[in-house]
Amino acid sequence: MPRDKEKARERRRRWRKNRPEAEREADRRWRHKNPEVIKKYNRKQALRKVGWTPEMYDSAHSSQQGLCDICKHPVVGTMCADHEHVVPPKPRGLLCSPCNLALGQFKDSPLVLEAAAAYLRKHGKYE
Repeated sequence: MPRDKEKARERRRRWRKNRPEAEREADRRWRHKNPEVIKKYNRKQALRKVGWTPEMYDSAHSSQQGLCDICKHPVVGTMCADHEHVVPPKPRGLLCSPCNLALGQFKDSPLVLEAAAAYLRKHGKYE
């Protein structure tokens, strides 16, 4: 990096350190002027935590045609980016909120889900 750029960067660093209130105010103004940038960044970070990228989400949303991968109902708004709970997380599919919550309640266990389905068949009119 050229010497002038290093000096300018160091001056900005010192200015921010010595004027925390002014730095916070400048940050607040920038955030107020750039809500879409903040929204895009927050979405990217939230998806990254569960092993997804915005491109993967958009591709899955398109291939699923906006339908939940379990119940196949259309989802209005944001879908849940489901993932296998391992390190690192492995993306699975996009779900509606009720289906995503149900998987969590059943601890992602196919055996428990099958037992629940058998229970409903035994005590109801489901086939």
